[in-house]
This record gives sequence, structure tokens and C-alpha cells, in this order.
Amino acid sequence: MGLEVWQAKLSELKDQWRRFEPALSPDEIQRAENMRRESVRRRYIIGRGLLRSLVAERIGLAPAAVRLIYNASGKPLLDPAQASETGRSVAFNLSHSGDRIAIALFFSQREGRFSEVDARIGVDLEWMARRRDVEGLVRRFATERERAEFSRQPVDQQRIAFFRWWTRKEALIKAVGTSLPRAIGKVEVSFGADRYTVASFPGSEGEPPSLWRLATITLEDDYIMTVARPTLASQPGSAAMGASLEKVSLPHPDLPVTQIARW
Repeated sequence: MGLEVWQAKLSELKDQWRRFEPALSPDEIQRAENMRRESVRRRYIIGRGLLRSLVAERIGLAPAAVRLIYNASGKPLLDPAQASETGRSVAFNLSHSGDRIAIALFFSQREGRFSEVDARIGVDLEWMARRRDVEGLVRRFATERERAEFSRQPVDQQRIAFFRWWTRKEALIKAVGTSLPRAIGKVEVSFGADRYTVASFPGSEGEPPSLWRLATITLEDDYIMTVARPTLASQPGSAAMGASLEKVSLPHPDLPVTQIARW
């Protein structure tokens, strides 16, 4: 199994966005056409085109032939029937902020299916230069324990602590496959500077909570990113973290993306 994160810079692709249109499905083209803002439309086409191209590589099809389905919260997934047809499984998640798009892929190194548990991944990317009401967002969305932890952060470190916390929340919620408004107040994550943390997500209908591994790294140009994936360990701790997330810089040979991390 392997998890990769790829990054693209929108500023380098803003005049090339039409090259990605042939990769999209008819419903995606229609969705793009319904977007009023040109910048949002182009970002969507670029992001979806790159995502489809990367997934297509893994399952041996053309990008436009990749079949996506959506869960109840609107999260796109590879159609399980297509995974069965190709004998290859790929899980993915996409995030964008500022000038960047990040795409996380989880796949089997060998042909075959991986479990539904393994397939749940999430990524969140944030541009820390973006103007945010840090204290206001913490007051609104943090739990009581999280607010207490935030108040203990040195004042000059509170802004980066906020972005660590926010990307961890978003990546975890996206990995679970639910929506931010529905779950943001139900999960607790750390503000701390550790690269690796463990968080739990409440179970439903009497089920136990699920445990998740979170890896947070800072990137060039004031970006920060968290990747979330499940852990089957029964107790949180360093032993549950498994392999380390490695920062890399590997340009793709054919696509305008660079692999920036693997886990």
C-alpha cells in the first residue's frame, strides 16, 4: 500500500486550464459551466482534471473513463464496480488553498482490492498568509478542551497553532467522509507542533470511536498540510503511527504536478 500527495500551482496553469477539460465527465463540465466566477471554474477544471489523470494512471484507463460516485456528503469516490473491473483500487482526496492544489492518493502496490477501512484518507491544505479570524474561529468551532489548549499556546505561536489544528480537523473529517458543519464540533485534535498525532472520531449507534493517524507538515511559501488515514491500533501513541510521512520533491514526467510527500 502507498499514500502519495501531489501538488500543483494554479498560477502556472491558469492559461492552460482548457487542456484539462477533455478529462472531465459531462456532468463535471456542466457543473463547471454553472460556476459564476471564472477563477473558481478554472480551479475546478484543473483540479478535477489532474485528479482524474492521476487516478487513471493507477487503474490503467483514460482520465475521462474514470467513473466517480459521490457519498451522502458529496465526497467523490472511485466507483467500486470499476475497481472490481480493473482489479485496482485507488482512494483519493483533494484540497486547495491560495495558489495550490493538493491531491492525496492511496493505492495498492499490487493489483487487487484494499479494504474499505484502508481507503479512507483525507488531506487539507491551508495558506497561512490568508487572513483568518483565528480567535473567533477557535471560539466558534473548538471544544472546551481545545479552547483551553489554544489559550496555553504562546501568543506568537497561536496563528501557526491554529492552522495545525484547522488542517487536522478538516483532513480527519474529509477522511471519515462527512461534512465540516456536521462534524467539526464532534472531534478533538491537537494544536501542538508534533508532526504526528492521533485523533478519534465518534462512532454511531453504539459503535466504538475510530482512531486516525494525522501527519502535519509545513510547506514552502507559507503553506501547511495535514494528511489523515486510519489506524487499526487499539490505543493512541507513537507505536500506532507506523511508517513516517516523507517530504519529497518529484516532478511527474507527464503532468504539471509534483509529488511532495509519501506515507
